[in-house]
Parts: sequence; C-alpha cells; structure tokens
Amino acid sequence: LEDTLGDAGEEITGAVLFTDLWGFTGFAESHLPYDVIHALNLLFRHLGRAVDDHDGYVDKYIGDNLMAIFGLRDESAEETCLNAVRAARDMLASLPAVNRYLADYLGGEFRLGIGIAYGPMVTGELGFPPKRQFTAIGDTVNVASRLEGLNQIYGTDILISDVTRGAVDDVIVTRPIDKVGVKGRQEGILIYALVGERDALSEDE
Repeated sequence: LEDTLGDAGEEITGAVLFTDLWGFTGFAESHLPYDVIHALNLLFRHLGRAVDDHDGYVDKYIGDNLMAIFGLRDESAEETCLNAVRAARDMLASLPAVNRYLADYLGGEFRLGIGIAYGPMVTGELGFPPKRQFTAIGDTVNVASRLEGLNQIYGTDILISDVTRGAVDDVIVTRPIDKVGVKGRQEGILIYALVGERDALSEDE
C-alpha cells in the first residue's frame, strides 16, 4: 500500500501552457556552461513569476522550455484560460529585460513562442517512487505542445486552440491562423494568434 500512495489519478478540465525558446541552441554552443545555466535561470525566474502571478502551476522544465498548468483550483473555464493567456502575455513582456541583460553581459538574444490549450486532462503523480512528480497528461497537453512549436512557422508569439478562444472570446481579441493536424486526432483543430485584451486595445485607440 505504501508503494501505491499517490497513484490515484484525477481527470480535470484545465489549461496547459508550453513555451518554446528560439535561438537557444546557438546560444548554448557559443557560451560557457556556467553562462548557459545562468541565462536560463534568469529567463525561468521571469517565466515562473508570470505563471505564479496568475494562479498557475509550473509543472516541469523540459530543457530550455517550460510547461505550466492552470485551473487546478476549480476555476471557471473563462478564468482558467484568462489566467493562462495573461501569464503568456507577461512572459513576453518580460523578455526585453532578459535580452537587454544578455546583450550587455553575454551577447545573444532569445525569442519566445507560447502555445495554450484548454480541455480535459489526467493529473497525478508519475515516476520512479523517489522522484515522483505531479503532472498532467492527455490530448490537451499534446495540443498545447503542438501549438508552441507552430509559432516559428507562422511568425506568431502566442497561439491558442479554438476551445481556449471560445472560453475567453468576450475578453480577448484573436486572429485566425490555420487549421492544423494533431497527433492522435482524426480532425484538425483551428488555431488563433493572440492580439490582446479588448479593453486595453480600446484604450490604445
């Protein structure tokens, strides 16, 4: 029984955010290991703060990328997706400060792409018992992961799924991008680029 504690999974409906750091491979190849880790930790401090500020959970770091989950507190669909979108917005807003630091001390520049998907997922602790970690798995995670990589193809910064857009359409302005295939799905999904929040865009006008 002791070995099975934590094995119980739970299905929730939430949002998953993935980041995709562009240009890091070249940076890592041209800098000392100390500088590579220093630069990544500087970036992750900003990205993690954005997740934390909007009630998200940093699930894991995957090399130079990050996965975060929103909606673990039983928030509504709109609140969950808004939190994820606003965290993504804050991540991008923090990037110039990181790049100024890199330019001043290390050279190089980072570019960030972000994918967000909303839907059902299974959460629970996974892994070898001494190193178990809480995480989420499922189709929603796969969609978010697919979206983050598509930013480089479409020249966008934040791509969200059609379901995510539907949850925040009253607050968020988006631009349709394409219908794309996702592994494990027979039909493609519509994807949208984030433009901004309606109130903020009205003030700018």
